[in-house]
Amino acid sequence: MKHFFSLLTISLIFFVTASSAPAQLKQTVQQTTPSTNQSSPQPQSTFDNPSTSASSDWLTTPSGIEVRISGTISDKNFRSGQTGKVEFNRFPSTVAEWKEVRELIGRELHGAVALQLMVSEVYQKNFNAGKECANLNAVTSTAPGVLRRLDDLYRYDPTRPYQAAAYLTGADWSNGYNPTKPYTIEFRVGTNNRSQYSNTYQSDVFSFQIKSNGHEGNNGWQPVSVVKTMKPGQPGENGAFYIITECSSIYLRCKEASFTVPFKGLD
Repeated sequence: MKHFFSLLTISLIFFVTASSAPAQLKQTVQQTTPSTNQSSPQPQSTFDNPSTSASSDWLTTPSGIEVRISGTISDKNFRSGQTGKVEFNRFPSTVAEWKEVRELIGRELHGAVALQLMVSEVYQKNFNAGKECANLNAVTSTAPGVLRRLDDLYRYDPTRPYQAAAYLTGADWSNGYNPTKPYTIEFRVGTNNRSQYSNTYQSDVFSFQIKSNGHEGNNGWQPVSVVKTMKPGQPGENGAFYIITECSSIYLRCKEASFTVPFKGLD
C-alpha cells in the first residue's frame, strides 16, 4: 500500500508539471520575442526619416557658435517639396571656427551650402583664411571660380559687404540688409530639382535652392548643388562631408541696399 501511494503521488506531480509546462513555455516565448512595434535605435542624422519634419537641437561649437539645422531635405529620399533651414547666432571668423561648424552641419545637403555662405564672411575678415575655407568646401573644378567671385565682391569692388546678408531671413534692400536673429538661411527642393548620378564623382549630385532676399528672379530662389565623394584629390574628408559643385548664383550681385538705411554688418 505504501508503494501504491508513492506511485500515485509521483503520477500527480508529473501530471501537474506537464499541464503547466505549455503555459510557462508560452509565457517565456512572449517575454523573449521582440515586439514588432519596438522602436529601432535612432539614426545619427536628423534627416534619415524624411517623412516627418526633422529638427535637431541647438548645438554649440567649442568657440561658442550656436547652430541648428532642420527640415525634411534628405539624401535618403530626395524629392520636390522638401524644405530646410540653418540657424546660427554668429558667423565663424577663422578656419578653425568654420571647421567646428562643419562638424555639426556639413554632413547634410543644405548644411554644405550654409557653410559656403559662411565662407564669404570669413573671407571678408581674412582673405587667406577665406581662401582655405573655400577650397575645403567645393570640388576642385569649382573652387577657382568661387575665389574669383570672392575677389570681385570683397577685394576689387567692395561695394556690397552685405552680399551674404541678402540670404538671411529678415534682410532685404529696403532695410539695409539687416537680418533678424538668430541668423536663418532657408532652402527648398524645387519642382525641377533632382539628384543625378555623376560618373566623375561616382556619387549622386543633389540640386536644390537657397532663398535670397536680394534677387528678384524665381522669387529669390537660387540654384545650388552638392556632392559627397570619395574621389582622390577632392575635399570633404574622403566623403565625410558634402561639398559644393555649383553655387555661382550665390555670388551674383544682389540689389543695392537702401541709401537711407545703413548696413550694420554681421556678427
